[in-house]
Amino acid sequence: MTSIPHSDPSWRYSKRYRLYSLSELKEISDMSYVLYRDANNQWRWTLLAANNRKIANSGEGYWNKADCESAINLVKGSNVAPVLER
Repeated sequence: MTSIPHSDPSWRYSKRYRLYSLSELKEISDMSYVLYRDANNQWRWTLLAANNRKIANSGEGYWNKADCESAINLVKGSNVAPVLER
C-alpha cells in the first residue's frame, strides 16, 4: 500500500482514494463532461478531452437529467474495469 507523502504538496487524494500527482490531476481536470438536450429533448453527455475533441458520448438519450448524470458517474467509476481485447 502506498503511503501518503504528507510533506510533499505535489500529491493529493482523489475521491476514489487513488493517489494522483498534481500533474496527473491537471490532465484529468482538463477533460470535461458536457450535458445537453438533443433534438428529441432528451439529455445526453459528451466527454471532451483537453484539446476539446470528443472522446466519448452517452450513446443514448435520457428523459431525466438525473439519469444522464448517473450514467456519467458510471463512466467515471469504471477506471477499475478490465480492458479486454478481442
